[in-house]
Amino acid sequence: MINSRSERFIMHATEAIIGELQAGPNKLTEAFIPPRVRTKATMACDMSDSRIAAAYEAIQHAASSTDWFVLGYRDSRDKLELYASGAAPTSELVRELESTRAQEVHFGLLRLENKLILFTYLPDDISGVKRARALVHSRAIATTFRAHQAVMTVHDLSNFDQIARSKLRLDGSTTPSMPLNGSPRFTSEREPSPRLANGEGRASPHFVAPMPAQATTPIVSVSSASPASTSQLPALPRSNDSSQRTSLEQSPLSPALGYASAQSVASKTTSPQPSDSPGTGSAVPRTPQMSASPTGRDFSLPRRTSASPRQIYSSPVLNGFGNDQLDRTAMIRKSSLRRDGPGKQYPQQPRSPSQRKLNDSMPAAIGVVGLGLGNGLESISLEDQRAREAERAEAEGLARARWDAEATERQRLDEAEQLRLQQDEMLRRRASERLHREEARRLRQAELDRQMEEARVAQEREENLRADSNREREEREAEASRMAQARQEQKRLAKQSAIEQVVKRARELREPASTILSGYVTAQPRNATLWKRRWFELKPAALLLFKDDAPTSKALETIPLSASNFRRILLDPEDIAIVNSFRLDLYDDPEPYLFYCDESDDRELLVLALKSVCGH
Repeated sequence: MINSRSERFIMHATEAIIGELQAGPNKLTEAFIPPRVRTKATMACDMSDSRIAAAYEAIQHAASSTDWFVLGYRDSRDKLELYASGAAPTSELVRELESTRAQEVHFGLLRLENKLILFTYLPDDISGVKRARALVHSRAIATTFRAHQAVMTVHDLSNFDQIARSKLRLDGSTTPSMPLNGSPRFTSEREPSPRLANGEGRASPHFVAPMPAQATTPIVSVSSASPASTSQLPALPRSNDSSQRTSLEQSPLSPALGYASAQSVASKTTSPQPSDSPGTGSAVPRTPQMSASPTGRDFSLPRRTSASPRQIYSSPVLNGFGNDQLDRTAMIRKSSLRRDGPGKQYPQQPRSPSQRKLNDSMPAAIGVVGLGLGNGLESISLEDQRAREAERAEAEGLARARWDAEATERQRLDEAEQLRLQQDEMLRRRASERLHREEARRLRQAELDRQMEEARVAQEREENLRADSNREREEREAEASRMAQARQEQKRLAKQSAIEQVVKRARELREPASTILSGYVTAQPRNATLWKRRWFELKPAALLLFKDDAPTSKALETIPLSASNFRRILLDPEDIAIVNSFRLDLYDDPEPYLFYCDESDDRELLVLALKSVCGH
């Protein structure tokens, strides 16, 4: 299992820590999984698919039609396969990522303006194990596809093209990416730390600096034996003062001691002065050359039997020694300024008790030497050696403490700068995500407004069409009603005219054989339950019923009609319950006559004709 701490380790681990993934996946797993949850895992990445190599070879050529390709696991844990490849634009790549498995990690290369960017698509809802495996495999893929200029990891495909162009600096952006190593306030080239007394060097944990070889300072001792005159002094080997001074000034162990030795050598280059001693009659030279060999530490100087105080003070040993001791504080400060630069100021170092004691005893020591006591001069040299060693140890301790303090301060500043950069990157990322969310919300709102506007326009169009349809229907109905009324009026007028003609003929015709009205009617014969369709002819004195309208037909029934015999005509009687029916009652016949017509107009015309014949 891989926890969140292991995932962070994988994200921030370097190639040196992770190592070769193909060689030892178990070693990588044991590097970041705690012992109590350590299990056997395989994090290797298999890219043996030959199509992957062909796609990678094609995308590196500008003349190729391959501008992107996508890799995925399909149904495997660690074997990658080529899903698809194609040419520009980027929208085709985004559609390919959306059309493939949405819950799967994808890798790929994209070429924009002859620049390659390696991308990893991690959906938000994948598990932590898949996310950790994808992070490890992305490093192996980046090691295999070395031709890319940028790397990006995306979780949302809405701004894929914009993020890729920003990573490749194709959108006019000039903001550098966050540094991977160290702080931009300090460079990797730093001055080395001073060596310790045992020869070991101290350095900052941020780098390994080369340490110069340890330089030694020659120590001059005075022998107890003294020759009789200055002419018996042995000739010392000459050396280059400038090279000696340069080597001493550049000593990394004790800058103050090196500077003091250089000043001592420089003081010995002054011109000699004649001696004031009347006994010798010759001048004592003040510029004997002394070797600064790092291997030799004991130089013998023959002691004279007698010398004046001026000769002793002007001797090469005491002249360099006195100047060195009197200006030691100034030399330490000057050496510190030369090493640390003009920007740093340090307080003046107080003189040590041995230095003050030595400076106070200078006249007495000179007097003793003037009297020819070699033991006193030897004790002064030993005391000078101890003072030099103490001063050197003190200077080295101060330098080490100052260097440790500066290293600690630099580390603190590096950590603060790294934290500030991480916070700035986090704020920038949050601002970018907020802008992306606002842009997505704005796009969704614009899409919603567009859909609402389209729905409103469609509704208005539908309402207008419905209103037009209703208006046309109403107009058609009104026209139909008007035409129906016109037809009814025509029928009414025609019926009225027919009735008037029938009545007129009934009144004018008095002959029994003349026919006033004829047609078909359905009648119920006497003592029968069935209805029969009959042809009728209305005469001035009777109603004749025939089987049909043939001229040769004989009347089946004759109903006499007169004013005295007519009783009434009842329309739609209850005992019949047939539409357009009527009943004829006569006084002479107790049984009524039942009839019905096909149309109401026919019934109305027949009833009016019967009433006219009967005088009603």
